[in-house]
This record gives sequence, C-alpha cells and structure tokens, in this order.
Amino acid sequence: MEKVHASMYRFHTLDRINFSKEIRVEIEHGNRPVNEAKADFSSTAFWYQTEPHKPFPEMPSRENVVAGPAFLIEGAIEWEGAEGCGPLYVSTYNLGWSNNMGANFVGGKGQSTSKTFMVPEDGKYKIGANFITSELGAIGQVKIDGKPIGKPVDTYSADERDFYLLNRNPAMGHMILGEISLAAGEHTAEVQIVGVNPDAKGSELMIDCLTATKQLER
Repeated sequence: MEKVHASMYRFHTLDRINFSKEIRVEIEHGNRPVNEAKADFSSTAFWYQTEPHKPFPEMPSRENVVAGPAFLIEGAIEWEGAEGCGPLYVSTYNLGWSNNMGANFVGGKGQSTSKTFMVPEDGKYKIGANFITSELGAIGQVKIDGKPIGKPVDTYSADERDFYLLNRNPAMGHMILGEISLAAGEHTAEVQIVGVNPDAKGSELMIDCLTATKQLER
C-alpha cells in the first residue's frame, strides 16, 4: 500500500490531528534555515490507543543543552536597553553581534540615542562602533560627552530590513572611529542621526554596541 504523507501546522492545543499508523511532531526552533537553534523546548502528547498494541520502544533521554558563552567585543558599551530604543535579537545563523543583542532607534535628523558608561582610569581611549545595516539604515554620528568622534557612518545597505524576532541583518563589523582623552568615571556615549542615504527607505539606526578601549602606555 502506498504511503500517504501529510504535513500541517497546529497552533491550538485542542485541535486534533488524525493519523492511523504513525505520526511525527516537531517544534520549530530557529526558522531559518534548518531549525538548528539550541534551546530547551518540551512538549506533551496524548493519543487514543487501540488494544492490544506492541510494546513501545524505550524513549530517548532529553539532550542536556548547555548554552555557550555569548560573543563579546572588547570594551563594548552594549546598546540594548537604551532609552527610546527597541530590542534586537540576533539570528542564530548571523554572527558578529556583541552579547548576541542590539537595539534599534528610529528618528529624524538631529535626534539621538545615548547611554552612560564608566571608564576605570584616566587615559586615551579608542572609540569604536558596530552597526547593523539594512534598507532603512540612517547615517549616524558617534559622540562622546557631546564631542563628535570620527566621521558619520552610513548604515544603509540594499538588504531588506528583517522584522522577524531573530534579526538576520548583517553587522558592519567593529570599526575604530577615533580617540579621545577620558577621565576615570562616568561618561555619555551618543549616536545622532545626521542624515539618510538617498536610497534609504527609512531613517533607522540599528546599533549593536559602541566601544571604549584604553590605549596601552608606550
């Protein structure tokens, strides 16, 4: 007898799924592209069983999933949690985001997003940034304590903006923008929208992090 295969989605636990011989149930975990995201999922299944039946095989034990350490960029001022920003969760298949998270800021020219950060001692610090690109990307100017650092960064690319929970838009990569002398204590990091690329379809900054790393004494 020819096998009949059927596949379906069920989002309501009370919906029944009819089968006569065998069934395979999977949980989507990661979506793109091959469901390989590691997380601790569990489920319970009930079915009507005719008697007598053959002995059930031994159920496999649950894999002990251990989360690996998050990728971190040295000196990162992580932007998640910044006021006025929304959270960005990086796709399992897209590497290069410090702490595997970022933030998005939507605004007009002249508007900005900021965070405070601490430096442990006086000295010269290299200031860097890691932005995420998309078709909505704006041009951002990094500032420390109100002082512009380096040139404005254009975060526009032709990549379609991914609004899925696990964002797949590519990071630009950690770039060093300039140096500044900082005293030990609290400072303010800021990214200001200073314009948009003519091809951009919006005005959004997706920020993974800024960085402040102390120069080594010579």
